[in-house]
Amino acid sequence: MAGLWHDAGKYQDAFQRRIGRDPDAHCNGTVDHATVGALIAEQHGAAALAFVIAGHHGGLTDREKLRTRLANKRDLLELARLGGLPGWLESEPLPAVPGWVRSNPEGPALWIRFLFSSLV
Repeated sequence: MAGLWHDAGKYQDAFQRRIGRDPDAHCNGTVDHATVGALIAEQHGAAALAFVIAGHHGGLTDREKLRTRLANKRDLLELARLGGLPGWLESEPLPAVPGWVRSNPEGPALWIRFLFSSLV
């Protein structure tokens, strides 16, 4: 889900125009495509995925910076929808979080790092 949701922002018309001119545009930060997936993750209550997706290109951030980013860029999700984001992508169910994540005090932090490593 991290990979699928991370790419959800690529449905924005601005991203499609940019990638058409520059094949490396997905990694130069000119058009924010990662926030869309983080917004979808937030809607699913998947905070770990929101951190991972938002930080894919720039690194993991703290909770307050992520909250601010998501609050300031909510319009990007609608732009992706207008650009053709398939509805199923937003409604795809999340796999269950492994039990060790909840039963270990350091589980959530480790889980975020595992997810981040797999996405990067």
